[in-house]
This record gives sequence, structure tokens and C-alpha cells, in this order.
Amino acid sequence: MKWLIFFPVWVFLLSYVIHRVREANRDDEEVSERVGTAAPEVRAAVGKRAGVRDATMDGEVMRQLGEAFARRVQLVPVAEDAAQQSPLWPADGLGDAANAVALGADFATWELYQGEGFSFYFPQGLGLSVEMVPVSGDFPKLGEIFYQGFADSAVRYRIAGPGGMTWAAFAVDAEGGFDLRERYPDGEVFQKMLLAEGGVARVSLAADGKLGRVQWVGGGRRVSLLDWQHCAIHPDAYVALAASLRMGAGGESGESEEILRRLMGEGGIESRMGLLERGMDGGQIEELLGRPNGIEGEDFIYNGRHREAAKRYRVMLVGGKFDGFREGWRTAIKDPPIP
Repeated sequence: MKWLIFFPVWVFLLSYVIHRVREANRDDEEVSERVGTAAPEVRAAVGKRAGVRDATMDGEVMRQLGEAFARRVQLVPVAEDAAQQSPLWPADGLGDAANAVALGADFATWELYQGEGFSFYFPQGLGLSVEMVPVSGDFPKLGEIFYQGFADSAVRYRIAGPGGMTWAAFAVDAEGGFDLRERYPDGEVFQKMLLAEGGVARVSLAADGKLGRVQWVGGGRRVSLLDWQHCAIHPDAYVALAASLRMGAGGESGESEEILRRLMGEGGIESRMGLLERGMDGGQIEELLGRPNGIEGEDFIYNGRHREAAKRYRVMLVGGKFDGFREGWRTAIKDPPIP
């Protein structure tokens, strides 16, 4: 019953997180100042509520939606030479028709696909279509040797393209938690957490700071988007696809809070850092992460662990506000020299 001692703390913390997420959602709506006449459609696409969605979405709106999503979740530094093509891409390509789709980042129109309990947009025409993969079957993907397969119980969908290529793929299964296995060829350096309708989304960032994979959990269902490096897709198109996915009816109203409570209780300081949002001030960061182990200038210093190794985390503020991490945000704590 010792957990009852901390119950008021959890209630306060969860209420605070929900408040910050609502503020972040309002920040998404402020994209109107940056995207001009497309803003109403962008706000509709960003909206959290799962309901009736337009049958098609303009390509420019999808591009802006992806940019807004990337800014919110890509909190670690993005490398200037971040890959624009999978490192597993075959040297001789996939053929002219497939290459034109796979290497494209902008498409004129995206159409809605409504699955069982989830929906998303994908480029219209161009030879792309959504198909269900038999549970016992497989589908073509890049880098077979690196890939760790989905659970056998998962229902898998792929967006098939010219020449049988896989433009993107999803797995849907009855799991209440995230898949924590490592993914290759790129490791995952940070996990951004977002409240979703009836659940929580977990966005994994790769070593170059860009999206690696995305998972959604809620309503007794997990939806996993296969890493872009294993698909014939441009990373910017992958971000727009991820930003467009919505869960269906979702779970009970308190499920998001329950999932957050479990994750924050199990994951330590780095899991809570996944709830940081741009624009938080020092007081809000301290309420979320606790009192820092030290302060250097405007930087809050925390000690914790990453993959069993002792780490020092630096939460940098600029003008009193958090605006993402910079180089050196996570460093090893070295043992003192032996006398």
C-alpha cells in the first residue's frame, strides 16, 4: 500500500501533462500563421478526435501537417546530412516506376484508408494500394536480414506500389504495451510520447534525429508503423503518413492517463523526458521531471540511466523556454579515476 503515499503526486502530474498536451494541440492550431490559406484543413487533419474524415487531402496540406508533426516530436538534434534514402536501398534501384514513387516527397492528392479501428492517408494513384497481408504470410521489404518480424498474431497491412514494392506497412495486434525491441539498421536514441485519442503514441527517433518508427496503443489495440528504412518511401512522406494516422473509437476516457502512469512509473527520467513539449518554462519542467541535480546557466542537469549506463541529461532553455535538445544533451557519467 506504499503506492498510496504517492497517489496525490501522480494525480497532479497527470493533470499537468494533460494540460500541457492540450496547450501543445493549441500550438498545432497556431500553424495557421505559417501555412496561410491551408490552415483550416491542417487544423482538421491535426485534430485528435476520430470521426468522419475527408475522402481526400490536398498534398500541400499533408506536407504542412508532416512539418508540424516533425517539429513537435523531433526534439533531439537532426543531423545536417540526415538520410533522404534508406541505407538498405538496392544499388540498382527498384525500376523507374517504383523509384518515382519511392523517392518522391510531395504528392498532389492523398486518399483516406479506413481500417478496423484506425485510418490514415496515402498518395492517390501512382499505382499505390492498401492490401492486407495473411497472418502466415510475408511481404517484400528492404533489408530482410536486419528485420525483426511482427508477432504472428498481428494483422498486417501494406501499401503496395509498382513492381510489388512496399511503400509502407502497419501491424495491428491486441497488445496493451509498446514493442520495445531494438530496430535496425538505426538504433533509437529517444522516445517522444504523445497523448492520442483513447491512448498514447510513442515516436522513436533514430540516431540522425529523424523519425524511426511510430506506435499507437489504446482501446486494447496496438498499431505499429514499420520503420521507413525498411520501406520504399521518402522520410518526409513517412512523417506525413504517420501524422495522418488516427485511432478509431479508442478506449475508456481514462486509458491515456493509465498508460502514462504505468510508463512513467517504469521508465525513469528518460521516459518522463519524452513528455517534454517546446515552450515549457523552468517551473513546468521541474514539475514534470522533478528538481534537477544541478543548474548550469539556463540548463537543467539530471542524472539517470540509458540502457543500464549512467547518463547526465542536459535540458537546455533559451530565454527561459525549452525548444528542443542541442548537442551534448545526453552524456556518459564517467567513473572517477582509481587513486
